[in-house]
Amino acid sequence: MIIGIIGDTHFGISKWYEDSIRQGRDAFLKAAQFSDAIIMTGDLFHSSKPNLNVLQDVVNILFETAKSKKWKVKVNGENRVPIIVIHGNHERQTRDNVNPIEFLSSLGLIINADDKVNIIESEDGEKVAVHAMGDIMDDHAKEKLTELNFKPIKECTNIFLFHQSLREAMYMGNKSWLSVKDLPEGFDLYVDGHIHNRKEFSDYRLLIPGSTVITQLEEQEMNEKGIYLYDTVKRAYRFMAIDYRPFIFRRLLFNNESLGDIEIKVKDEVKAILSKDYKMKPIIRIVLEGSVKKGINPRDLKINVKDPNADIILKNNLESQELENKIKMIRELREKKIPVREMGVRIIAEKLGYSSSDSDKLIELSELLSKLEENPDKVLDKL
Repeated sequence: MIIGIIGDTHFGISKWYEDSIRQGRDAFLKAAQFSDAIIMTGDLFHSSKPNLNVLQDVVNILFETAKSKKWKVKVNGENRVPIIVIHGNHERQTRDNVNPIEFLSSLGLIINADDKVNIIESEDGEKVAVHAMGDIMDDHAKEKLTELNFKPIKECTNIFLFHQSLREAMYMGNKSWLSVKDLPEGFDLYVDGHIHNRKEFSDYRLLIPGSTVITQLEEQEMNEKGIYLYDTVKRAYRFMAIDYRPFIFRRLLFNNESLGDIEIKVKDEVKAILSKDYKMKPIIRIVLEGSVKKGINPRDLKINVKDPNADIILKNNLESQELENKIKMIRELREKKIPVREMGVRIIAEKLGYSSSDSDKLIELSELLSKLEENPDKVLDKL
């Protein structure tokens, strides 16, 4: 049996609405074409309360997917379109409210797999058990796994589907997050959503398909968007790209440069990127970092980078040379473990233009800071 695996589609994300619909549709139709059943990792929608336009688009995609072929498998002994979905954190609702995954399931468009086991059976009797846990607050995930107590079912290929932060797969993993060591043992494949950049952990039999649409404009989202196809007989998977808008991320570093020079370099970078041929209009994000020349306010930088052939987002993280020098000084003072009061004296002295030869003034500053700690009112009187 071939299982199609689709990551977070985030249908309806406002800034990239058309991309989410087009690319999510391509993911579902490709999965239907090349697989016997589909599992989806949650965050089908970008909002827990999608508007009617989004609902209509998604319902149309699911109808089109259902009618695109004759499905030959059964789910839990019934003839149903085998699209198995869990809710993600974007769809999470309070206990008494229906989330959009439950709503689509009530219409028969998908199978809501939250906290359940669904058995997919082919015509020749092969069985795949999909054990699934919908998104839950990270600090309760381990407790929830213990409560569900999922165990592999004999004579089945067993897949564990979930939507959680995972320590080994995310930068600066939090100790309260799930670890691969916390996952139920003995499964043939583990599939996680929530993480938007695609990852494969063959040692753990873990797949993270990533999102089908750009969401956070971060460097790690430059990889291909697509789906996975898992062969339950060979216990092997392969990635299949969808038609997606390319995302290009650039970080430009500057050191004590003028606004004019920065503008030239940014425009040259955009020109170089757009010199290549793209099937679809790319999304380009350029982050500016470093420093400008002394006396220049980096917020005065105004660059017109609009181009009809791309969506360009410019992020200005530039700092003034003076601020950079101060940060460097503070860092050096900290590394030398200089007392806070002495650090304060040095910073204020530099601001006032004092040098090391102004010893009397430096002593007076130190005494002033000391008195400020003890009695601020007296210091105000003195000032």
